[in-house]
This record gives sequence, C-alpha cells and structure tokens, in this order.
Amino acid sequence: MNKTIIINNVSKYISFKNYYSSATTLKKTNNEIYKIKGLDIRDRKELYSLDNESIKKKLNQLKDDTNLLLKERGNELIRDLSKSLNLTSDNLKSNITKSPFTLRAYLLAANQGISFYHHELRKQINPTDDYERQKRKDLVYKLQSQEIDSITNSNKKKSSSSSSSSSSSEDNKKSMSLEREMEIVREQQQEQQHFDQQLSTNTKWEMGQLEIQPSIDTFRQDELFVSFNPYEPMSTNSQSYQLVSRLSKFLWNEDLTKWEMFSSSKLNQLIPQLQLHILDKISLDNDKNDSIIINQFLDSIQFISNEINSTDLKIFKTLNDGSSSSSKEIENSVENGGDFKKIINNSIVDSLIYMKGHHFRVTSEPFILFFQQLKENQDYFSSLEEYKQFLEKLLDTILFETIEFDPTTTTSNNRQFEYKLKLDLLQREAFRQFKVYQVYNTSPEPKRHEEADFRKLTHLCKTLQKRSTVDFIQESKKYLSPQILSNGIINSNKLLASNESNQQSKTSISISQLSEGLHSCIPATMSLLEFSIKNSSKDNILFDTPDGKLKDINNLDDLIIKFANSKYIYLRESLSQRFSMFIQSSTNNNDNDNDNDNDNDCIIGLNNSIYKYLINLEDKVLELSQNNFEENPIENWIGNLSIELDDDDDNLEYKETDRFNIIASQNYNLVRINNQLLAQLHKTFSEDLDFQVEELELTIKNKKVLEREIKAHNDKISKLIKDSRDSTSPTFYFIGIQDDQVYTLEIPDEWEPVWNLLKSYPNGLLLKDFIDKQTFVTKELFLSTLTDLNKYGVVGLFPIY
Repeated sequence: MNKTIIINNVSKYISFKNYYSSATTLKKTNNEIYKIKGLDIRDRKELYSLDNESIKKKLNQLKDDTNLLLKERGNELIRDLSKSLNLTSDNLKSNITKSPFTLRAYLLAANQGISFYHHELRKQINPTDDYERQKRKDLVYKLQSQEIDSITNSNKKKSSSSSSSSSSSEDNKKSMSLEREMEIVREQQQEQQHFDQQLSTNTKWEMGQLEIQPSIDTFRQDELFVSFNPYEPMSTNSQSYQLVSRLSKFLWNEDLTKWEMFSSSKLNQLIPQLQLHILDKISLDNDKNDSIIINQFLDSIQFISNEINSTDLKIFKTLNDGSSSSSKEIENSVENGGDFKKIINNSIVDSLIYMKGHHFRVTSEPFILFFQQLKENQDYFSSLEEYKQFLEKLLDTILFETIEFDPTTTTSNNRQFEYKLKLDLLQREAFRQFKVYQVYNTSPEPKRHEEADFRKLTHLCKTLQKRSTVDFIQESKKYLSPQILSNGIINSNKLLASNESNQQSKTSISISQLSEGLHSCIPATMSLLEFSIKNSSKDNILFDTPDGKLKDINNLDDLIIKFANSKYIYLRESLSQRFSMFIQSSTNNNDNDNDNDNDNDCIIGLNNSIYKYLINLEDKVLELSQNNFEENPIENWIGNLSIELDDDDDNLEYKETDRFNIIASQNYNLVRINNQLLAQLHKTFSEDLDFQVEELELTIKNKKVLEREIKAHNDKISKLIKDSRDSTSPTFYFIGIQDDQVYTLEIPDEWEPVWNLLKSYPNGLLLKDFIDKQTFVTKELFLSTLTDLNKYGVVGLFPIY
C-alpha cells in the first residue's frame, strides 16, 4: 500500500526521507545503497544564523563529500541513474557533476519513478489525432466513387429509348441521393480547409526541429515525466528546471479558481528557479571563486521561504507594481551577482500567462476525470495551505537531508515508474480529447464522437486500480491509438510491448514522427537509403556487404528504429548530424557505449562517405533555405538588383566589360567535396522517384514492356549510386539560393582562386579589371562561364551608366 504523507490531518508531514527514498525493510549492504549527505546544517533557522564564511565552509564540505562519492562510485552511480531516468550516461554525467544540488535533485526524481522522455520520439498531439476524421475522409472518397458510377448509369438510362415511368421515379430518387452525397462532399471540403488551417498553426517539423505550437503547450506543471530536448543548449539546462518542477507537484481541485491556479503556478516555479539559477551554480570545483554565489545563496533561500508564505495582499502589490523586464537581461544580471528576487518577481507574468493558457484545460471533463485518478497529497494538493507546507519540506530535503538511492531495490522504483507510466497514458489521451474536441474543432459531429471517446477513457480509469500493469497496458491497446502509446520513454518499451510476438523496440517510439523529421531536413538522403534498401541485392550491391543487404534492415523504418534506439539520438546536435554520426558509427565496431546495449548492434555496410557528403550538402541547403525564409532584403541586395543575362542575349564580349561592375553574391559559397557525382546524386534523389514509376505505368500498358522499363529506370539509378560511392575526385560546387530556389553548381577547380579573388573585393570591381587578372582560360570561355553564373545569381553584374 502507498504511504500517506499527512499525519492526523495536521500540517506536519512524516519524514520526507521515507517518501523520497527507495528504502526497504530488507537488510542491504552499505555498498548497494548510495547515501548522499546534505548540508551539515540542521534547518533553515540555523542556516540564517550563519555568516557567509561559515556557509562557504559548509558548502565546501558538501562539495568534498559529493566529489568523494563520485570518485569512488561515480561510474556505477551514473550507470544506475541513467537506467532509472532514461538518459544516456554522457548526458547524465554532464548534468549531475555540475553541482551537488543537481545530483540531489536527480536522485530524488529517480526515487519517485520520474523519467525523461525524448522530445522527438514522443508523439506530439496535433490535428491529425482526430481519428474519426480519417474515417470521414474515407466515406467521402467512397461517396465520390459511387457518384461517378451513378452519373455513368444515369447517362446510360437517358440514352435508352425504352425508359419506363418506374425507372424515371428511380432516377429521381437516385438524383436526390446524389444531391445529399454532394452536400457531404462539400462539408468535407469545408472541414478540410479548417483542418489545414489548424495544422498550419500547430506542432510540426520546421527546418529539422520539432516545434511545439502553440508555445503554451511546451510546458505543463501537471505532467508526470520530463522532456529531453536535443536542440536545447546545455547552458539553459531546462532539464533541471523541469525535473524540480515535477518534484514540486501542483495544485488542483474540481472547483479550481483562476486565482488558485495563478497562485499555485507561481509557487510551483519557486524551487525550480532557485535550483536553476542558484543551486546548480554551486560548482564542484573547489578552486573556483564562489564569492558571488555565496553572497546570493543565503539571500535567495530566505527570499524563496518568504515567497512560499507570501500573502495575497503582497501578490496584489507585486502585480500592481509589475512592469515585466526582459527575462534574459534579468538572468544575465543574476549570473553576475544581481538580485535573484528579480527573477521571481518577473516570473509572476509567466504565472499569469500559464493560468490563462491552462485553466480551461485543467477544468475540462477529460482532465477532471484524469485528476480524479491521482492520489491527493502525493501526486497533487487540493489546498494552497497544504501545498505551501509541502514545498517548504521539499526545500529542506534538497538542502539538508541525506538522500538514499538503492538501485537494487527495484520493486519500489518500478512500482513508482509503472504507476506514472499508466497515468501518463491516461493523461495523454485526456490531452488528445481536450485538443481535438475543445481546441481544434475539426469534427462535424463532435458530441457523438466526444462522448464515445470519453467512455473509453472512463473505462480505462476504472481499470487502472483493478488490473496489473501488464493487464492495464493490454486493455489500453484495445481502447487507445498506438500513437498515444508512443510516449518517447524507451525504458518503458518492455512494458508497452508485453505479450507481443514482435517486441522490436518501437512501441514507445513514434517512428512516423521521427521519419517525418528526417525527411524534413535530409529528404534526398532518406530517399537514397530507401531506394538502396529496396533494390540492393547480391547481384546489385548498393551496400558494403557480401550480399548487398543490411542485417535486420528490411525497410527504411527498420533503420530509423535502430537510430531511435542508439546513443546518437540523445546527442545535442541537429537531427541530420545525429543521423550522420549514427551511420558513420558502422565504420567502428568499438565506438559503442557499453552502458547502452542497443548500441552494440551497429549496422555494417553503411560505412561509405557518400552519406556524410550528401547529409552535409542537405544541411547547407537547409541553412540557406532558413536564411532565405528569414531574409532581410538588404542582405540579398545583389541578387535583387543585379541584371540577368538571358539565353537570348548575345554573349558578353570582352570589349564591353569596361561597362560593367562585378560583385560576388553573399548567398553562395564555394565548397570542395571529394565526390564529383554528388550534385547529380542530390538532384536525382530530390525528385519523386515513385511519381516517375507511376508515369511509366500510365503510359505503358504492356506488362512485360513496363517491367523492362522500370528495371532499366532502377538500373540507371543503381549505377549512379555505385559510381558515386566509388568516386573520390575532388570537385568544387557553388551552393546557394536564388529566387527561393537552392542550386548546387559544379565548377572547375581552377575557379577556387578566381572566386577567392572576387570575394576579396566585397564592394565589387570593374569587370574588365577582374578578367584581366585571370590567365587560366581564354577570355571568351571565362565570359561564357560568368554569364552562366550570373543566371543563377552567383555573381552580380551592374551596368555603368
């Protein structure tokens, strides 16, 4: 049974250690349990009585104790924690070795079963999660097909001279039916317009990053797990903030007022802000000058303590006084020893925004039902007074108490994790129903479908307490979409895939979402891999393996699953570069994280530089596209103002060159790549290969001829792949953008010094003077090449009037 943490309905809580530790009644050896001491201070009252020098000594003692633990058992501790928290050892190490308080927060989270989900692997809710919509679309397609048949039959009847009065009556009935069908089709078209509008403003991949929209959905205080976002720089360290926010719980009751939600949202931010801006800065490096942090430490804790017990009247005053400042400016000020309370006072605006964005959600029917499944005073609190007392105790625990972490006691940890895992599934479904029926409004019959979905959620809520975790998961699979099960928590896969014959590590991963992301940033590379996997064989080897096949890879999704389960998915790099590193890892069987069993099975046969070259080229294209999307007109003034020599114009002659100035475009770069077929490969796989095959199928009716043409088409592409894989000739390319179109232009290597010379004149020079400096080709050929480059915007030509 779960222990309650309130005694006799009074405000005193039982020892926080029992709640936050994984202690067991079984006897354990000291080597099995990690014991992490807090500050050697009894409580905050004693802390406030100490001077700064005494506080510094206490902090240094805490650092020494923590450093000793990390020295003796650091690798072991990181391995155990990484398994509990669903983070790689490298990622975890970079966080917990910053500060003793960071380590303590992560240990508290592990003891509560809190885990990290991967931002890209967790299916994010968007308008496509209105599952009834696809059924309605299928119905419209069916009606449209029937409509065509009906019109055809009607025309046949009209052409018949033997029509009877009964058949005329039947035609009238069918005509009415057709009119209704057309009405349904029009309704679907209107719905599609609304759907497209919703989709354009909601979560989607942008420039290789999964952007959650609206931004208010990026963070919810009542979430059970923590997001790992690989795009976020380590310097912001929101992992620590989110994690302590989960430890801080939240306030909820069925009659939650906006004021209660605003006040509790403000309270929820206090300790996470303290952790992020003060406690995480207590470096484990004893040689570092910590005078700024020491001066802030005591004042900040005193301020947080006062804020927890702040009166409504004081909050009114802060709201009346508050003109919010730039959060970045304030954070920079605090980093340099500024007043921490400015961050808290400024965050009152965030609390107000949070309340306005989420009050409607937490008081909606799906969420009321979900919150009723939580344990009061353990998962959440229903009164502000009890919530404040809880936060005070949490603050003391982080600062002072010894924390025990016992990874061998799996029963307690797993029970906490499984409990949260089941609740997370219910919460994801509640969030889906809220968004689909309360926000997107994409359904023409919302009441009927909403009631049906709500009954399913109600059934699962009743099942929660009656069934084991395995049985609950099986029941969830009957009532929930697989997209909801894609929670992004890889260490939950064994539970989610239980009782399945094929337990490939994909149940908890949204493969379709990750695939969409990869196609959004490196589409040509993904098309190349897909074609190669499908067409490579012993007689047509497209991979570096004896039989031309990749082990256990039968389609592109299999390769993406391998990537999703590798250590590379957790690197803080762009998605394209993480995928590139994953592919390149097949060149080194020893380049594995021994703590990650999934990485021990690297993919042999992908170790060819062509993939790296192509990904780097697509990265450049993406960068140029992004810059063009955010274009400042002044930045591309050359392309906008230069004349363009058309094909119909006479070739520019040398005698005319003293009438033009020439300047290099800022939108192009000259890049050297050791592959002369890269541009052709990129062009080939940037096109729709399936469409090319469909065109053959439409134009060729003879089956044998069609098969022969498709084979010739595929053989031509296969030859290009083989030749490009063997190519090592250094080749120069101009890569840039003109008129919203990205170009990759191959150029002779003699142009490298020519381009460098032109770039050395950023303000341009007379075309005649520029040509006179060249000696490697004839003037006529040089002018011809310049004319071609001008057409693509590589160089600008400006007449002298």
